[in-house]
Amino acid sequence: MKQRMVLRALASWLSLRVAIERKRHENCNRSGTAVYLDLSPSMERAIELDGKAAQEGANLLVFPEAWFPGYPTFLWRLSPGAGIGKTDELFTRLQANSIDLSKKQMMPLQEAAREHEILLVVGYQELDGAISGSTLYNSCTIIDADGRIVNNHRKLMPTNPERMVWGRVRTESR
Repeated sequence: MKQRMVLRALASWLSLRVAIERKRHENCNRSGTAVYLDLSPSMERAIELDGKAAQEGANLLVFPEAWFPGYPTFLWRLSPGAGIGKTDELFTRLQANSIDLSKKQMMPLQEAAREHEILLVVGYQELDGAISGSTLYNSCTIIDADGRIVNNHRKLMPTNPERMVWGRVRTESR
């Protein structure tokens, strides 16, 4: 029985068709990009892309790092101290448009994955409402073709300026 399941899984992976959503410049709102720092229209766009990828025969759709609600490129451009007002404004928008799994905010994508029978790998900014409600994490989740979240991974160590936005992940056992 177990061997048959492994063979079936292997056969499905051998015929895997992948669609990868590419990152574009934050101000470029073409049909394949997230709406920068705006979660609702970004989610709608992702659901459209999910349907389109499935219609074109893809089994797997990958959204890159921080696709929801957009990578915080402002970190690399604003000077420390001098740009603090603009940084605060952008961070507030980023935080308000990040995904909180404890509030089921990934559910529309989970339902789309189930409807289109497609596996999703989703790069997003996670707000953990169950812990602090303010710390953001650079996260990646895997949603299976049944719409279940089967894995959620947080970037362990954000790079230098990314630490101004994303928290470090604690890895010790509890």
